[in-house]
Amino acid sequence: MRPSSALLALLLVACGDVSSEGALDPTSLTTTTLSPSSTTTGDTTTTAIGATTTTAAGATTTSMVSDMPLIVSSSGLLGYHDGAQWVPGEAIFEVEGGEEYQVVDLGGVLGTAIGSSLEICEPSQTPIIALDPPLPVGYTESGAVAIAAATWNPVPRTVGRDTTPPPDLVEEAMDFIASRGLSDPDPAVAQYLTFDLEGDGVEEELLVVRRIPDNLFGNAESYSLVMMRKTLDIEPAILVLEFSQGAADNAYVVSHVVTAVIDLNGDDKMEIVVDGHYYEGSGTTAWEYVDNDIGTVAALSAGCGA
Repeated sequence: MRPSSALLALLLVACGDVSSEGALDPTSLTTTTLSPSSTTTGDTTTTAIGATTTTAAGATTTSMVSDMPLIVSSSGLLGYHDGAQWVPGEAIFEVEGGEEYQVVDLGGVLGTAIGSSLEICEPSQTPIIALDPPLPVGYTESGAVAIAAATWNPVPRTVGRDTTPPPDLVEEAMDFIASRGLSDPDPAVAQYLTFDLEGDGVEEELLVVRRIPDNLFGNAESYSLVMMRKTLDIEPAILVLEFSQGAADNAYVVSHVVTAVIDLNGDDKMEIVVDGHYYEGSGTTAWEYVDNDIGTVAALSAGCGA
């Protein structure tokens, strides 16, 4: 079943513009996506940061206390939820180090890791925390995410993983790809996941399809799509979380992979954590489903690279 015109509008808002840049404003309900900078080097470095760090414009700085449920991905410090709102990583200027994090992937809690003090990834100036052992990462396989000081079960419901999505969901993906001027009669399915996002007994479906060169150099035929089918009231609707499309004259394209479906703030509703990899860098976005009117929004994001 195809979404209504109102749901199509919601779909396009959720997808956003893959060329946008900048830190996420958690009050704006807009999507922050990966974008390349003018830097040509593929090297990234980290530098220790002190309490005098300048944070993103408009952000309220805060020092680290032991009960902050900090969320860390392989691409940086995403931030945390303070009980009322999401606080981005750029607003945190001090982390002591030595904190224990729970490491979560699509299979559940993997174990624990110990975090470092706050560092900075250059040249993107992203706050990062190094974990020991480090998080698994790979642009073709799902990685993991870590959360500190969580007093709740971060995986209240299991995630089903299958390689064979229903044909009608694949057709929905083909329709969206075609709407962006691409043709792919046989999309390569990277992930098909099922989960009960809100604990209401109704399962959502999530599909990742992509056509990405092995070297991550994009071309006019390359793309990566993350979409979710969710029942709104009584009818299923398609919501696009991420989409990146290559171009003939630009090697930049993002390869997406869902890393975890996890409760990041203790409200028994799960967020969808998506890693994105491109040549010379990577990023992570935590997607929250707000309600049937707003749909999915990028709650927190971080990126590290050129």
